[in-house]
Amino acid sequence: MLCAISEDGTSLDVATFPGGVATAVCDETHVYWIEAVHSSMRPRLARMALADGRIEPVGQLGTHASPMASPVIALTETQVLWPEGDAVVACAKSGGAAAPAVRAGGSVMALATDGSELFVLVGDPKVDSPWHVERAKRGDATTARVASFVRAPYYRHALALTRDALCFTCGDRILAVPRR
Repeated sequence: MLCAISEDGTSLDVATFPGGVATAVCDETHVYWIEAVHSSMRPRLARMALADGRIEPVGQLGTHASPMASPVIALTETQVLWPEGDAVVACAKSGGAAAPAVRAGGSVMALATDGSELFVLVGDPKVDSPWHVERAKRGDATTARVASFVRAPYYRHALALTRDALCFTCGDRILAVPRR
């Protein structure tokens, strides 16, 4: 279920899905989400117009997408991005065919972008092996490694961008890599 908070502080149901919602992000006009579906089906990406509540499909995640293991999507001005294996895949915000936008050096577990740069966390969630932060500038076909770390087991991973740095979680710490 997606919810919103009204002016008086109560929650309002925006949309309900039998399989649940794995993740959601917003821009100025829409909320986008991955609808978690039965494990034998491919998860769906949809959006809802904030002005009128109209819901429309955006795309279908591929067979390598795993929204429950890595529930993450990101937005640029014109595209929705999500990880599929060692690729970050993109499609137009209005929907359409998805295509790899960039290839990373391993399984993409998280991503963040501001439209000019894309950062990804690459690693294997099942083993305590080195993980890497990789970056691609707009138009790059592959990523370049900018940091490495050993992931603490059982901790969730996350990325956040500021104007000057990429912050990422590592166990009980938040680390930062300068952007320039």
